[in-house]
Amino acid sequence: MNHQQSANARDERARIDGTFDEPRCHIPLRHADAARSAANIMKWNSYLPAACVRAMVRMGWDYTT
Repeated sequence: MNHQQSANARDERARIDGTFDEPRCHIPLRHADAARSAANIMKWNSYLPAACVRAMVRMGWDYTT
C-alpha cells in the first residue's frame, strides 16, 4: 500500500468512526468564534452522546457551525 492509499484508508476510517489520527489543521479563534464554539458544545451536550460531541469538536464543527 503506498502513502496515498494509506492516507485514503485512514480518512475513510475517520469518516466512518469519527476518529482521527492527527488534527486536520489549526485555525486561530477570535473571541466571537470561541464564544460560539462554547455555545455549540453546550447545546450539543444537551441532546447528543458525549462521544458524538467529541468527534464533532475534533472535526472543527464547533466553530464552523
